[in-house]
Amino acid sequence: MEDKEKNLSRKKFISNSTKYGIITYGISSTTSAKETKLPPQTNKTKKKKILVNVFHPNLKESRINKAMMSELKNHPNITVRDIYKEYGKLRFIDTIPLEKEKEFLKKHDRIAFQHPIYWYNCTPLMKKWIEDILLDDWDWGKDGNDLKGKDWLHAVSCAGDLNSYRPGDFNGHSLGEYLRSFQQTSVLCKMNFCPTFAIHHVYHISDLELKKATESYVKYITSDNLNREYEM
Repeated sequence: MEDKEKNLSRKKFISNSTKYGIITYGISSTTSAKETKLPPQTNKTKKKKILVNVFHPNLKESRINKAMMSELKNHPNITVRDIYKEYGKLRFIDTIPLEKEKEFLKKHDRIAFQHPIYWYNCTPLMKKWIEDILLDDWDWGKDGNDLKGKDWLHAVSCAGDLNSYRPGDFNGHSLGEYLRSFQQTSVLCKMNFCPTFAIHHVYHISDLELKKATESYVKYITSDNLNREYEM
């Protein structure tokens, strides 16, 4: 009886869980995956140039990431790139072209990394991109100031519901804790690490919910002052 009640409680918990939202970063309590209101638009924000590098190894089959990309492409101040399409066939010993990537980074004020949560981390090509492109004396180190002051943010898709990313639940830790190494990488590059936008429970999200999520995604990514916290 106890197990049956527990299972029923779990089903109810999942069905009522949040499907998308802005994640307050790095808090280890049960409120670590916290949904927040979208920051207001400003004229200053609209002038920001935004680069979204999409790192999905099977984008054609990803309903969520295709929808996210499609919504982004409706906005002229956002540059959207499919990095697996460009570099997915590279061997491990090959190097992603540094100068090409530097030009993209230099021309934009906000750098977004869109990717699925892949074994509690990013996808392999994103890891390679970081290792090949973020080099000493260019974007970090004593003389590495090319990325200084730019925004770094993640836009992620997760199979688990939002509440499963907390201590004592299925995934054990907050999403922010799993992404902590990226925060420290952004600090090393003298960048501003912004709260993560996450779409959860991706195999159960309806078309209507997905549409609302992608619209919220664009509103968030084009908003100013992303480090502020807003209550729903």
